[in-house]
Amino acid sequence: MMDIITEKKILLLQSQLFSKLRDEELDIIVRYSEFIYLKSNEVVFRVHDSARSLYLIADGEILITKTEAGADERDVAKYLSGECFGELSLFRSSRQNANAIAVLDSRILQFPAASFKFRDIAEMHAEVFANILYKLIAIIAGRIRSTNRLINARTPWLHELKRNLYTDKLTGIFNKNYLDEDLPEGIYNMDTPVCLLMVKPDNFKQVNDTFGHDAGDRVLRLMTIFIQSLLKEEDIAVRYRGDEFVVVLTGTSLDRAIVFSRDIQQTLYSMDLSNALQTGEFHVTVSIGISTFPGEANNSDDLIKQAHAKMMTAWDAGGNSIQTGAFPEEQGKIS
Repeated sequence: MMDIITEKKILLLQSQLFSKLRDEELDIIVRYSEFIYLKSNEVVFRVHDSARSLYLIADGEILITKTEAGADERDVAKYLSGECFGELSLFRSSRQNANAIAVLDSRILQFPAASFKFRDIAEMHAEVFANILYKLIAIIAGRIRSTNRLINARTPWLHELKRNLYTDKLTGIFNKNYLDEDLPEGIYNMDTPVCLLMVKPDNFKQVNDTFGHDAGDRVLRLMTIFIQSLLKEEDIAVRYRGDEFVVVLTGTSLDRAIVFSRDIQQTLYSMDLSNALQTGEFHVTVSIGISTFPGEANNSDDLIKQAHAKMMTAWDAGGNSIQTGAFPEEQGKIS
């Protein structure tokens, strides 16, 4: 019967990353790896878990899934016996952006094992891991070349598809799809705090009921223009749904976000709507909810939900205010 060290070496040699290592180099990898045994439907890792290991499948089947905000979980990849996943986790400090779940009873080799850190191992065996890093870069470069060839052949089609998928047709800014796809991973890759503002006009129903839906659409387009005029280059404006907007401010403190929110209130209140509504003086007031990451929210879903709940609290209380915590910020009111 094959001993566990030999079995690990055979499995490692099946991986492109380790296939050309010398026997003494394989011994180092074997020393710091361990087999994990999983039952069907058991989780290897979840979204936002620390990404610190790569995995080689000895037996079984692993499914990679993603759950987007407000959407069902979807399958993105499946790995079978002899295949490897999670290579990039070795060389960057990050969080998982997907879930890994055993489809069948499975046995996978984890490197490094849970009791070791890759950085410590790499420092002790620098020459070996310099060689592994070189191989990994070559593998990734090959994948990028293949992907680029595929993309270049379909660039016009892909650009049009992306534009349609992520752009709100009425206002021309990003839509909820973009927020759901980009924000979850984006906030973890930012080195600065993030404040998310949820913005809702208090009297938009009055616009639609009094002046008609075409007039309401014109007001939404004007709101978009004026909100964008206040943004820095790295900030993002999104039409979330209906008359609700999201503004994502990067590198912004809560105090600065409150000041920015007041600027939004004053700017939107001062809009000239005479052409849009074909009538005399009419002012739009807005309710704004603010949430922060990191701090209040642990992930993008919480960030959005908290800002939305705060916005609705302000709106239900009569509107024309900014909600950052338990009570509306009265100084946010415009009159």
